[in-house]
Amino acid sequence: MEVPSFTDLGKNARDVFKTGYHHGKGLIKFNVKTKSTKRFQITSDTTLNFEASKLSGLMETKYKANAGALLLKWTTEGVLFLGYEFNGLLMKGVDLLSECSYNPETAAKSVKVGSKFANKRINTRCEIC
Repeated sequence: MEVPSFTDLGKNARDVFKTGYHHGKGLIKFNVKTKSTKRFQITSDTTLNFEASKLSGLMETKYKANAGALLLKWTTEGVLFLGYEFNGLLMKGVDLLSECSYNPETAAKSVKVGSKFANKRINTRCEIC
């Protein structure tokens, strides 16, 4: 069993307020997750706020290969993300992460690289944006 990451601690309690709970009127949330043959995964998260007349969403596609996973993301603001995650390339338990984002509307670009180490006793993550 792995030690949970810091972001996962208390996740169930936080999810009550992030997904499906809203005190008031005019908010619809729609989450869809699907997997195919343990290699291909699609996640969609959409929120429609009638009070602010705003639709926001994220669609994420993940294709797992032998050495890692290819990540593709798209938001309703038009931001595109492309990334790759190398699993166990250097040593067992060490993952290398890379992600590039591009907004065609503003021509803003960003690059994020990082690493993650997890075993039975420790779970660490470091990212540079």
